[in-house]
Amino acid sequence: MANAQQELAEFVISKAFNPVMRAKPDGKSDTDRKSLEHVQQATKAEIERYRNYFVHCRQNGNMP
Repeated sequence: MANAQQELAEFVISKAFNPVMRAKPDGKSDTDRKSLEHVQQATKAEIERYRNYFVHCRQNGNMP
């Protein structure tokens, strides 16, 4: 079950978060570049939260 949940998290990361992280600021206005940078920072934090959640739960025996 833990492996399936980890696979689900990685699937969400690859399909939802990675496209945001791969976005390039080329040809965008300064405002759009700053917005993209902000969104990418928040997305990076969310990716880490997803990965750490499953590691923490597994280590503490609290896997949902």
